[in-house]
Amino acid sequence: YGVITDVDDTVKIAHSDSVWGTIKHGLFTNYVYPGMVELLQELNKSAPKEETHLIFVTNSPTILLPLRKKFLSKFEFPKSRLFLRNYFEYGSALAYKTETISELLVQSKLKQILIGDDTEADMKAYHQVWQKHGDKFLATYIHRVTGNEIFPEQRSFFTAYDLALKEYQSVRLKDDSLTKVGQVVMDSFNKNGNILPPSVKCSNGFQE
Repeated sequence: YGVITDVDDTVKIAHSDSVWGTIKHGLFTNYVYPGMVELLQELNKSAPKEETHLIFVTNSPTILLPLRKKFLSKFEFPKSRLFLRNYFEYGSALAYKTETISELLVQSKLKQILIGDDTEADMKAYHQVWQKHGDKFLATYIHRVTGNEIFPEQRSFFTAYDLALKEYQSVRLKDDSLTKVGQVVMDSFNKNGNILPPSVKCSNGFQE
C-alpha cells in the first residue's frame, strides 16, 4: 500500500489562532507534530527500497518547493514524492487536491491511506475522490485542528499515536512500531507539558 498525506497542519505545525501566527508557522518556522515522522517511517517500511510509496500533496504554492524539501529533509521523513499547487493552474485548493490525488490513484496499482487535516480542503477533497475511487482507499484520517465536521468514511486523530493505534488495529502496524510512535509522543509531553499546540480544538473529545 501507499500513503498520500498533506503537509501543513497534518505533519507540520502551521495553524494558529491568529492570521499572522498561521503565516509565521507556515512560512518561517519548522515544527513537526510529535510522532508523525516516526509514524510515516513505520508505514513506509512496506515499500521496497527502490520504490516510493509516500506522497505529499500540499496546498503550498510551488514557489515554496525549496522550503518544503528542506523541511522534509531536516526531519528525516522517508523518501517521497512532493506535489505543490500551481496557483495559475488551479483556482482553489479543493480543485487542486481533488484532481491531483485522483490522477495519482488512477496511476497507481496500490491501495492508499490518505492523511489530512480539517483546516482547509482536505476533508472535502478526500471525500470527493473517495466517491469516485473508493476501491483504492484503505483508510482516510483527518487531523483534528479546528473541530470542523468530517465525513462518515473519515476517521479523526489528535496525535500521531491515535493514528498509529488505528493502523495497529487494522494490522498494518506492528507492536514495536506502535510503541515507537507512542514513546515519541510521550517524550514530547514530558518535555513540553503538552502534546497539542494551543490552537488545536479538542472540546468535543477524542471521537471517531
